[in-house]
Amino acid sequence: LGSRFSVLGSRFSVLGSRFSRRIYHFYQNEETLQSFSTQSFSTRAAAIPATILAMLLLVGGVINIGFFTPREASLPLMLWFAMATVGYYWTWRSLASGIFSIRLGIAIGIALRLMLVFSEPNLSDDYFRFVWDGRLTTHGIHPFLELPSHYIQHMQEQYSTFLTADLYDGLNSKNYYTVYPPVLQAIFAFATWLFPKSIYGSLVVMKLVLLCCEMGSIYLIAKWLKHFKRPQSNVLLYALNPLVILEIVGNLHFEGVMIVGLLLAMWWLVRGRWQLSAIGMSIAVAAKLLPLMFLPFLIFRMRWKSVAYFAIMGISLVVLFAPLLHPAFLENLSSSLGLYFQHFEFNASVHYVLRWIGYQIVHYNIITYSSPVLSLVVLLGILRRAGQEPTTTNPTAPHWQRLPMHFLFALTLFYLCSTTVHPWYITTLVALATLTHARYPMLWSVLIFLTYINYHIDNDPFQENLWIVAVEYIALLGGCVYVDTKK
Repeated sequence: LGSRFSVLGSRFSVLGSRFSRRIYHFYQNEETLQSFSTQSFSTRAAAIPATILAMLLLVGGVINIGFFTPREASLPLMLWFAMATVGYYWTWRSLASGIFSIRLGIAIGIALRLMLVFSEPNLSDDYFRFVWDGRLTTHGIHPFLELPSHYIQHMQEQYSTFLTADLYDGLNSKNYYTVYPPVLQAIFAFATWLFPKSIYGSLVVMKLVLLCCEMGSIYLIAKWLKHFKRPQSNVLLYALNPLVILEIVGNLHFEGVMIVGLLLAMWWLVRGRWQLSAIGMSIAVAAKLLPLMFLPFLIFRMRWKSVAYFAIMGISLVVLFAPLLHPAFLENLSSSLGLYFQHFEFNASVHYVLRWIGYQIVHYNIITYSSPVLSLVVLLGILRRAGQEPTTTNPTAPHWQRLPMHFLFALTLFYLCSTTVHPWYITTLVALATLTHARYPMLWSVLIFLTYINYHIDNDPFQENLWIVAVEYIALLGGCVYVDTKK
């Protein structure tokens, strides 16, 4: 185990040095350094201690949550996150004003992610399914073929060597088929191939992959901001965001793969390399299916060229999904997705209002009827918004800059109409918001952390506290109204 980690560490150090050089080259002579030079020495000197304190608050809060605070310890969890949030906001404000270089903020964000590579996820137990699927694949068993409970009920000697009892006991989806697309299944298989008997070793490999994705996302955000002459400090809104750091690398959620694929697709599209953009979008879809909702915006913008774009994307998806093709694949995947949309409920907004109305009128949960209606609302909203865009294939046209805003609108509408909204879902909104004027995703990334209060140690069996949900969405709405009023 130690020798394999040393090899991975040496390779990662090379990658990190290359990334640091590119970030350094990118940010030299940028506006933050210019603003730094224009401030008086006394002003900078007075602000330096407060900025250092803010950085310490951010680092201390993230490290304590990532390494030492279990999900059930609600009060310490909230206090540490509040501390990290204060540090995040003040560090961003200080670095944006030129107290220190933006490079320092990026370095802190990457360093925190690197440290969390070696922590065990303590706010989520989804990683047991990642290892389970990976071990099935490395032993030549299709991960979509059977339920995990099937292998335990029909345990054979060849299964018991890798589908261990401690791994099975950790699963939170014993009676559900897996829902993870091919890109993620490949990462699971790679990690468990390197460490076939070590759950921790597999987790570290997966986290290293996510760390590389996060570094790529930070770099692409910076490139986009420079291209469109947006404030360079916006990259810190993602690089230093406590929720993003904790949920993607810390708790091993693969929104990080989707985000970097989506950013690649948008960047290559703006640069006129639409063929590569189609491949990038395919990677995002093959990591999480959500980016499919963004395709209408490309159809209405590109018109006839969208045919070639989607042809390349279709071929790429066929290649990516080919290893999973099996008669049971679509059936079992659809089964799990159906359960997700029509049975699972957590931290919803509009759905909970409709559910309450349903209980008042028909006295039962109307999720079976409300979920398809809300899905139709999302589809119509996206199509209407997409249809208002002018047609162009010119990557330098000004309205290409609005593409992240449209994606942000679509994803926000989807989450507002969803039956389940977990904290890590918001990380994609934060990434898109850095490319726009919108700031509500940053507020949402703070408020949604309150939902971890539901996991306190006395809440067994699990019962969601709807007052927490109400506080979250009322505060989010109030923040949006306040910002709109100021404008």
